[in-house]
Amino acid sequence: MRDFSFFINLVKDNVDEITIFVVETILGDFWYYFVLMEGPIMKLSVKQAAVVGTAAVALVGTGWINQMHRVSADTAQTNQITVTQAQLEQAQANVNSATAAVTQAQVALQQAQAKVSSLTTQLADQQAEVAKLKATQDDQPAALEAAQAQLAQTQGALAAAKQTLTAAQNNQTSKQNTLAQAQTLLSQDQSAVAAAQKEVNNRQTALAADEKAQTNTTPVNATTLANAKQKLRQTQQQANQADQTAANKATIKKLADQSVASAQQEDVAAKAKLSKDQANLDAAQAKLNQVDQKIADANTTVSTAEKTLAAEEQKAEAQSSANVIVLPAGVDRTLFNRGLTNDQIEAILAPGFDLNAEFHHNEADEKVTTNLDSPEIERELSIFAASLLNPLCKQLNFNQWQVTDLSVKVAQDMADQYDQDKFDMGATGDHDLPAFAKVESENNILGISESGLPYSNIGGEPFTSLDAEKESLYYSLLSCIFNDEASQFGHTHNVLNWNTLLDGPSDQVTMYEGISHDHVGETSLHFVNFGLTNNDSRITASYPIPTVDTGLAEQITSQRQVVAQAKQAQIDASNARSTALAAQADASFAVQQDNVAVAKADSSLQQFVQMQTAAAEDLASAQKQQAAAQAAMQQAQTALDQLQAPAATDQSAVTQAQAALQTATAALATAKAKLSADQAAVDAAQRATDQAQTAVAAAIKVVQVATAAQSAAQQALVDVDNVGEALPDAEAKQTALANSLEDAKIALASTTVEAQAAQNKLDQAQTRLALMRVVDTTAQKVSPLVVKPGKSKQAPASNEQVQGNATTGANATATEREVHVTQVQHVGSAGVPIRTINKAGTIPVGSTKTIAKSTTVTHHQQQFPQTGDTASATLAMVGLALMSLLGIGMTKRRRV
Repeated sequence: MRDFSFFINLVKDNVDEITIFVVETILGDFWYYFVLMEGPIMKLSVKQAAVVGTAAVALVGTGWINQMHRVSADTAQTNQITVTQAQLEQAQANVNSATAAVTQAQVALQQAQAKVSSLTTQLADQQAEVAKLKATQDDQPAALEAAQAQLAQTQGALAAAKQTLTAAQNNQTSKQNTLAQAQTLLSQDQSAVAAAQKEVNNRQTALAADEKAQTNTTPVNATTLANAKQKLRQTQQQANQADQTAANKATIKKLADQSVASAQQEDVAAKAKLSKDQANLDAAQAKLNQVDQKIADANTTVSTAEKTLAAEEQKAEAQSSANVIVLPAGVDRTLFNRGLTNDQIEAILAPGFDLNAEFHHNEADEKVTTNLDSPEIERELSIFAASLLNPLCKQLNFNQWQVTDLSVKVAQDMADQYDQDKFDMGATGDHDLPAFAKVESENNILGISESGLPYSNIGGEPFTSLDAEKESLYYSLLSCIFNDEASQFGHTHNVLNWNTLLDGPSDQVTMYEGISHDHVGETSLHFVNFGLTNNDSRITASYPIPTVDTGLAEQITSQRQVVAQAKQAQIDASNARSTALAAQADASFAVQQDNVAVAKADSSLQQFVQMQTAAAEDLASAQKQQAAAQAAMQQAQTALDQLQAPAATDQSAVTQAQAALQTATAALATAKAKLSADQAAVDAAQRATDQAQTAVAAAIKVVQVATAAQSAAQQALVDVDNVGEALPDAEAKQTALANSLEDAKIALASTTVEAQAAQNKLDQAQTRLALMRVVDTTAQKVSPLVVKPGKSKQAPASNEQVQGNATTGANATATEREVHVTQVQHVGSAGVPIRTINKAGTIPVGSTKTIAKSTTVTHHQQQFPQTGDTASATLAMVGLALMSLLGIGMTKRRRV
């Protein structure tokens, strides 16, 4: 709804001023302020503008207004309200242009709404896709595992199917080759039969001709001759049958020979494989024997090396209390300067614990069981520690330890201070630092160091012998040297004098150490050490430190490495034996399988040989019968020849023809027999080929099914793997769609604003056009108000006077935003300025109306026909117009 609340407030508080303003506006400058300058009335709708215009015309036409402006111009110019046709056409053009803009804005608005709707749908679909991918990704591990398992299964099935297909195809090829050979033989047999049949036909024709010639000779006894001929025919038939039987038996014999040959090839192949696998077995056995020999050699080497090591250690034991510590390979004075990690350093040092794992007990020390924490015992322990450490210090080129009464005293002072402070080093895992300061102060020594020795007597019980204390000290030093990664190798540096190189400034310092006991908690040993400069007056000679010959220590170290290498060779040989034994077992199994195959091949060969023998015997029998039949036929032929002796010439021809016919007949029978046998072979080969083709087709289907399954499994695996790649793309697409939707919504809002602006502009254009039409119609009905030159006069003091400050358009000012009717100042009877009305509804004091021309504006009174009190009637008509305007404005809905 349009807001006209300020009119209500103005009507309540400024009735006189509003009345003058409305009347002046309507009658004085109506066209200028409300049409040309697009004044407040341009903000009204078409209906509201029509009402205001109608109210204005009614006020003028009815004569209720008894005050109006008379404008007296210096130039005596007459002003009147007019609307030209060009202005109306321009206003109509503005309306048409605004209508087109609204139509275009509505199209753009529909397109923006369609884009928002489309992007909303796409975003929903993409969100569903992302949710689906996320769900798939959540199930990805299980799906991946299932896909991999399915792929492995299908790969195995495909491999098996391909093997089956290869075997079937090989079998098919073999059968097809056999079929082709058989068909070739059959074709040759058919040609041979045809040729033989043609020869028989020719011979029969020749025989018939010869017999006919013979009948023309002197006949013999007809019955005898007929019987002889009948006999000959019978024997010929029997001979033919015998020939056929012999031919069949020969075919069977040939097939048996082929079977034997094939079985012999299989037998030879099986025996060749057996021979090869037997050679592999022999090689595996030889390898195993070599490995066994290596094991024996390694055992001998280990035994010899251990004996040598035992002899060297026995020699060392005789030299130095039977105990010595040796360094493992890779340990030298540069160990901590190679840039190695702690784990790498520990890996180099750790083997030293095993190299020195055995402590050699001393019977004499075992008998010392009293006063085990006396100064004498502590001095003995200090000397024992120096005897173990000094060879290592010498090997690493570090300062060696000295043991004096002062070093033993300092160590005992440290242990006594632990007892006094009741500081349990074993329980706290730390050192009594105040004790250091006190002992240093009391003995005037700076830089005392201490290593708590971890192998104390378990359970807190006192040591039982000097030997037990030395054993604890021995293993404690091993732990300090070879197992100190947890302490950053601080104990290693301390007990080996690591930072006191002989060729550095430290060679001006003598290093001392001492061993002492504390009695807090478990009985603990302390390795206390310090250094004195060589000009210190307290330096005294060290107690003698037993040492092991350096060369012997190096020999022991080298020999221990030899023992370790020999034992490693034992392990390697044992592992090699396991490998060789497995290879021998595999070769033995292959030989066993080959023996089974050879036995099977031998059995098959024997069976085929038996069949071959039987076929040979049958063939021999058939050939005997064939020979007998031939002999009988020959006898019949001889008898017939004798009967036909009178016609020797003709008979000879007949006989020759008969012999030729017989030969041709036998050849025909042989060819038919061979044809029959080869036809059987072709039929069998064809059946085998058909079966092989069926097997190949079935195998191909299996391979196709397995290939499809593998492809599906691979694709499933790819789909599962691609989820991790597709999800970021889908999320990126979702984000892009969301951004696009947000942009589209912003564009829609902007388009909506533009459409509203276009609609407002159309409303304004329509309102202006309507006002022009109303004014134009009114101007045609109402006479223009004219001020004649020189007729103006000053109004009485009680009347209102409107004064205008003459300014130019360039200097015109306004105190409010979009003030179209800039300002009108009213002066009361007392000359006091009255409040001014502007568009925003405020009433600033002291404002003036800016007029484009320099004019003088004066109020005059003109009497119109009266029907009542002038002031009240005017106010009533103004109120009626305003109420009509407000009524319309409050019911008008805002156009969207």
